[in-house]
Amino acid sequence: MMIQTQAWLFDIALITDDIPRQWFNRLSDQEKQRANSLKNTQRRHTYIAAHALAYRVLENFYNAEISTLRIADEGPPIVTGDNSRSTMPTPCLGLSHSGNFILCSISAPNTLSGCDIETRKPRKNALAIAKQFFTEVEYHQLLQLADNNLHNEFENLFYQCWTCKEAWLKAQGLGIANGLKKISIFQDAFRLSDTHALDWQLHTADNALYSISIAVQSTKNHPSADTVLLKEAIWDTSNFCTGKTLLSLRQLTAKT
Repeated sequence: MMIQTQAWLFDIALITDDIPRQWFNRLSDQEKQRANSLKNTQRRHTYIAAHALAYRVLENFYNAEISTLRIADEGPPIVTGDNSRSTMPTPCLGLSHSGNFILCSISAPNTLSGCDIETRKPRKNALAIAKQFFTEVEYHQLLQLADNNLHNEFENLFYQCWTCKEAWLKAQGLGIANGLKKISIFQDAFRLSDTHALDWQLHTADNALYSISIAVQSTKNHPSADTVLLKEAIWDTSNFCTGKTLLSLRQLTAKT
């Protein structure tokens, strides 16, 4: 069965009062302990909301409420627990947040997948960041755009590089110290230095508020022809539900 990659976006700023108690109650004991240990209110609310949203995305995948599934609290959001109520294996989750936005992606079982979202703001040190952390090819692309005063194109490419790299590293459970320069991002393509690029697909999109990217390992059962739609997540007083489609992610071409 073909499982299309899905992405949900929630703006926690839409919750004007305290976070709903249902979110906290849905967490595992370990997740509750982790949430209570976060002294910063915004970080605690974001953590609870992100995990509550992830459980809703999982339930949407199975089309049933499954209270036995849990998300690992350390490292990538690996799903654990009993999924015997479904004949389908456990899918791959991705979680990311930036500012008020929480992004959750879900991809086919038995693949690697990761996502990243970054809120957009002018960065005076963007070129310095690119020179230190991006590949030489990426840096010179950005430098050329800056020299030609193409500010919008510069910002788009900067955040595209940033989010694609983060998503690809998260898919493999790696930190940014483990390979930012192993992947090069172009405006419409990407190249990997030590992994076959055709083994991966990268989807990316941006608007004035945020940039997002999703990296998915390609397999025989999950080819690179998917179109990924970003759906709005809405809280309707009892559970999350999907709202309108916010945008369609474009797929970058893999360069060999």
